[in-house]
Amino acid sequence: MLCPFCKEEIQDGAIKCKHCGSMLQFVPVADQVRYMWVMAGWQAVIIAFGLLVVFSIIWSISWQIGVLFFIGTSLWASYDASKIKACRFRSKLMPPTPGWVFAGCLLFWIVIFPWYLYFRTHVLAGVAEPANYSNDLSVPDISPENDTLNH
Repeated sequence: MLCPFCKEEIQDGAIKCKHCGSMLQFVPVADQVRYMWVMAGWQAVIIAFGLLVVFSIIWSISWQIGVLFFIGTSLWASYDASKIKACRFRSKLMPPTPGWVFAGCLLFWIVIFPWYLYFRTHVLAGVAEPANYSNDLSVPDISPENDTLNH
């Protein structure tokens, strides 16, 4: 069996690729091993609210440092999304690519940053649902002899 992400040979029925670390099977939260904390939505909101309070205090002291805090958290989320390969997992809010995470945090931090914290814990715990795409970039055969649309 080949890993759908890195195309390396792996064992049949593998849950995680030993070459690239990608989760190969969706494991529902109820069936997971409880060795890692998985953030609930309300916990992400509480953490983001706390960060917003810290941001407000920093902003009142120096708006320049406040701007650095805002941009720094957006850059961290973008870098982290790249590091954990978040784009390999399904998201209901927005594409979890580093560029989208950065832009989303810059434009609408109070919603996107808590969402990213929530999404991140699910990816790291191995319970995030994989995206339904293949990294197979081969072009389908559309030669006239294989054209089934005109027959």
